[in-house]
Amino acid sequence: MALCDANGAWPYADAVRIAAGVRNLPVIIEQPCRTLEECIDFRKRCWNPVKLDENIETMQDLLRAWKAGAMDYCTIKISRVGGLSKARRMRDVCVDLGIGAVPDDIWGSEFVSSALAHFAWSTPPKFRLNATDLTDYVEVQTGDGHVCARDGVLGFNRAPGLGITPKMDVLGEPVHVIE
Repeated sequence: MALCDANGAWPYADAVRIAAGVRNLPVIIEQPCRTLEECIDFRKRCWNPVKLDENIETMQDLLRAWKAGAMDYCTIKISRVGGLSKARRMRDVCVDLGIGAVPDDIWGSEFVSSALAHFAWSTPPKFRLNATDLTDYVEVQTGDGHVCARDGVLGFNRAPGLGITPKMDVLGEPVHVIE
């Protein structure tokens, strides 16, 4: 199945026209409109699966979208929702509700990608649509040990913690040390 991500940029009327045009194609429409209200209304006029992303920041957003029948998939970005613990709770609710979960995050280093990989692999496969290796979006490597995607599958290091060894020569001296 293909993915068409509008990143909330389509005006509502255009989103409805596009949905009608791809009605018989195997495509998931991601974040068609800017507001949750528009996406809720859009879903009522779209036959294709819909994935929400930018509008899902809190558990309340997730539950509101689910109650309105606005999505088949939900992107859960670790940084946007407030960290791994909140992301995990939201993912677990998606699983309980039967919504496909997309573990994700904002562009980041090997540390972000490793946390994302662990989060993705802890999501039941039946509910995990996909996950992304975010290290391709950054130019400076800040740690060693990240296992990149191979053959289309995102891997992770099984070493303790996130499995990443910081490159202190790149990161520099700590700003603050807690002892």
